[in-house]
Amino acid sequence: GGLGGDLTWVSALKGPEGGFASTSWWGQLLDAAAFAGAHGGRMPPEACEAALQERRYIEAPSMAPCRCIWVSGLPGCGALDVAVALASSLGAHLVDLAAVLGLGVGATDGVGDMRFVASVLAGVVQPIAAQGGSTLVVCDVLCSPAEVLADLAVHGPFAAVCQVAHVVSVLEPLVAYPSKGIRHPLLLSRSLRGWVSAVVVSEARPSTASRSGPAARERDALGGLLAKEVGAARSSREAVLSRNTNALVSGPLQLPPAGLGLKLLALPEGLGSREFVTPTERLRCVFVPTAVPMDIAVLRQSCSACLDVANTSAAIAGALRGLFCVEARVRGTVGSDIEDYMPEDMLGELRGERVQAVHQLVLSAAGEVAPPQRWPEPLAAHCGVLFWWSVGGEGGGAASSEATAARRAAAEAAVEESRLKVPARRPTWALENIPPEEVEKAREYMLSVEAPEGYYFSGTSYVDVDGNEYRDHPQLGIRLQEVLDRHNSGVQAWNAAVQEVSSLPMFQASSVRG
Repeated sequence: GGLGGDLTWVSALKGPEGGFASTSWWGQLLDAAAFAGAHGGRMPPEACEAALQERRYIEAPSMAPCRCIWVSGLPGCGALDVAVALASSLGAHLVDLAAVLGLGVGATDGVGDMRFVASVLAGVVQPIAAQGGSTLVVCDVLCSPAEVLADLAVHGPFAAVCQVAHVVSVLEPLVAYPSKGIRHPLLLSRSLRGWVSAVVVSEARPSTASRSGPAARERDALGGLLAKEVGAARSSREAVLSRNTNALVSGPLQLPPAGLGLKLLALPEGLGSREFVTPTERLRCVFVPTAVPMDIAVLRQSCSACLDVANTSAAIAGALRGLFCVEARVRGTVGSDIEDYMPEDMLGELRGERVQAVHQLVLSAAGEVAPPQRWPEPLAAHCGVLFWWSVGGEGGGAASSEATAARRAAAEAAVEESRLKVPARRPTWALENIPPEEVEKAREYMLSVEAPEGYYFSGTSYVDVDGNEYRDHPQLGIRLQEVLDRHNSGVQAWNAAVQEVSSLPMFQASSVRG
């Protein structure tokens, strides 16, 4: 019954001379039987027809001179680290698609037109092929593997010089499950069997994170969940690997590319190939370059707050809705550390290397992630903060432009409030407002000082020659004046140093962009 319904499209596969479009009628028939059985007869005939017609360019032998390994994944997962290792092991050329597209530096905040991507990438690959390059590793987190295999790889300029043989997806548990163990909406597209040859699950931890405690246990639990969910949908020959390049090269990448039948059988029930290839959910990013030092602690706190807001209701989240990852490579220091500088050293310290040290952060809604060893563009060449959203149903036109502008404004506000600020001036004291703890310290100190002439200490109080008793040492006031003078002298030196450093360019810039 179900099989008969799914075979109704076979007559449409007639070639121009009456033959079938496929070289094997039985191959078409068996594919149809597999589709019908796997989908319980519920796959629409038109979906079967459209998908199998794609055999002509998905499964046809390629004459392209270059073989391509496409390293995909999600932002914040360290895809470029895997791509670099693969390129080194294979002796292949490495291409960072974000660098080719100018991601984040100009107006580009995502990928929408695969024809444009194909033409730009072809311009990069053609010289490599002309020089005899036979293997290429492309690193990209913007495009879904299905878009790469079914759209990008068949556009003339690119397909003529390069065949995408395998897709390797790199995933990090804290990015894959950004909110309370809820699966990221793009996780399935980055791990689906047939479309992705192998999945690499990151095991790295941020250097600031404890290897024990609730946060570590939560990440371990999410890592186990990710390996279980991804592994359950893959055959025994398709490995879910840690970052073991040798196992990757000698294992999944040695297998032939998956056939169309496996690709379609892997689709979720009721989802057509075109719906899967063109997902409604897409990545969008905002890059905020930083030309001045940042307060690293405030930046971490500010970006974490944005991620927390993004996981609230849509009405509260506003422009932050869909934000799931923030990557930062910035110069700066922890602002509170400046409070420990000596006034005479403050100017030199703020002009020195400590404030210009590079700090790296990768934050997800679920926690902090280990930063990569190699940053993709724009962070490879520019200091700044890269915010990643997953957005759906945005479309184009004025509404899309407004949403893009709102996301940029929210990102810039978060970074602006994180810039390193001029240290605060300190207030001087008067005798009447010396802090109680300082007064108590002075009292304790005076206990070690002998009573002046005309007084003696009874063990509980000071007694003068007339028998009058006093709780405090007769010279406590002198001691408090010394404390006051010492403090106010230090405050004056501090405030003078603050006045001096306030004219530094880092504090004069009107915005983090300089």
